[in-house]
Amino acid sequence: MFNDKKYFISFTPKEEEVILADGSSITSLGSGTICIELSHCFLKINNCLLIAQWAIKLLRMNTFIAANYSVTKGISAKSFVVTSKANKVIINESFESGNFIIHQNKIHAFNVSLSTPSTTVLHQSSGHPSLEYSKQIYPDKNISSFDCTTFKLRKMTKTPFKGTFPQPNRKLKAIHMNLCRLISPESISGKKYFLRIVNGFSHFVWIFFLTNKSECKDYIKNHINKVKRQTNSKVATLILDNGSEFKNTDLQNFFKYKGINHLTLAPYNAEQNPSAERGYQTTVNKSRCLLPNSGLDLSYWAEAANTAVYLENLAPHKSPSFETPFSKWFNKKPSLKFLHPFGFEAI
Repeated sequence: MFNDKKYFISFTPKEEEVILADGSSITSLGSGTICIELSHCFLKINNCLLIAQWAIKLLRMNTFIAANYSVTKGISAKSFVVTSKANKVIINESFESGNFIIHQNKIHAFNVSLSTPSTTVLHQSSGHPSLEYSKQIYPDKNISSFDCTTFKLRKMTKTPFKGTFPQPNRKLKAIHMNLCRLISPESISGKKYFLRIVNGFSHFVWIFFLTNKSECKDYIKNHINKVKRQTNSKVATLILDNGSEFKNTDLQNFFKYKGINHLTLAPYNAEQNPSAERGYQTTVNKSRCLLPNSGLDLSYWAEAANTAVYLENLAPHKSPSFETPFSKWFNKKPSLKFLHPFGFEAI
């Protein structure tokens, strides 16, 4: 039970009477899904009631038990710990006078559609963009600064490579592709690489996760056929490095059959393809920011990278006029109301 609508990301108004343990009753104004930030994680809970007269925020322990979470005694005699099925600590708080207490100063709503959300929450929800990009993503929020230690530490990197390719004049005029090197540890689904594909016109990004480099050719062929059907247009140029995964006979014959100009660069030489390299670094840096904040294990890097790319497509791009890749690819504006920080628990 919650006493403020600001905690709800979805809400259905419906007045109904709620009977309390002492036999008295109180009126609920409706129900929905809440999202809150606790001391150890982000938490999403369905079927919560809004009771304006309620003086406290009440989370039923049965909610956690029904979801197969464990509730155990903490280190001290007056503490308790709630642990998820993945053995992740959700709550580590105190037990007083027969009640489980979650201190209010640790609870924060993070619905990005609120009128006055925290700028740090907005920053985390959109994938830790820079201040300049945060202002472009949320122009009506008057963001002047945010305090994010993760952003400062994880985004320290080398100076990006200079240069660019000519701006294409249609969606499939040019496509950039970049295959990352071996990643350790492998993801929870056994993936060891990712293939990042960028549309040169819209800057829209796709990411595919591979177990072996040999899978690369199949993903490329499937992607080219898919975007051709979506746009009713043909791919003109592919910009790739000259790595062995890109120059096998099967792939070369496919390019020839489709009439695609294959522009090859020196293998693993990022300086020759600054557009792809800068984008690759953006994805990697966002992933590095998302994982530590979520509290998830490193084996969830693929989920973090997938989320990073999703957020990149929703964020404005400098070239040519701060339009979002989503807008240029789908010809409509994206909605940001459903965004929330990566890695919260859903119950």
